Amino acid sequence: IPNDQVRKLAKEFVSSMVDILLATVDTGKLNGGAAVLLEPEVVRFVAGGYVADGRAVEAELKKLVKMAKEAEAGAELDAIKFNVAKYNEVDLHTFTAAIPENERDARRVFGERLDVVVGTGPQSTYVAFGKDCMTLLKQVIDDSASAETSGPPIAFTVSLGKILEFASTFQDEPAVGVLAEALKNAAGKDKIAITGTGIDHGIRYRVEV
Repeated sequence: IPNDQVRKLAKEFVSSMVDILLATVDTGKLNGGAAVLLEPEVVRFVAGGYVADGRAVEAELKKLVKMAKEAEAGAELDAIKFNVAKYNEVDLHTFTAAIPENERDARRVFGERLDVVVGTGPQSTYVAFGKDCMTLLKQVIDDSASAETSGPPIAFTVSLGKILEFASTFQDEPAVGVLAEALKNAAGKDKIAITGTGIDHGIRYRVEV
């Protein structure tokens, strides 16, 4: 962080986000999820969840950007655009950042610029980045509206086949390519799943390979 003025802004923003998080905890409800999606030479990320006041998140983001511009914290702030669209009561905000030419691997998976979209609804916040992230975030908004609410309170799944397929595009290691090819025909049996269920005074975890 370049100077004390900008550092103060960052601290104020984090403090505000903590207040929103605490207000969310006070409602007695926590609900959210995230995903990293891998394809050959493509990485996309999306996350979202319930917050007590999504509009407060939007207000704090706008306040941070306004103050940072006044503090001349960087020209990239001009690439932030608020309320570019609205989707299912979620306001969408976009940001693009140039990726340095010497970051060749990053440019391979993201392009010359990293695209980011943030969504803020009455009681929700979403973020996505990577190629076509706006479409991805809208898909998650649609899916979350009809998501199954039963099941374990904690669930985490990894597809080894997708990871190895992605890695094989960056490495010349023959074993990685062989494993990636083998797992293409695994019929979904390339998964590592972790689930957590509540017990008295704790959580029981199950790891399945």
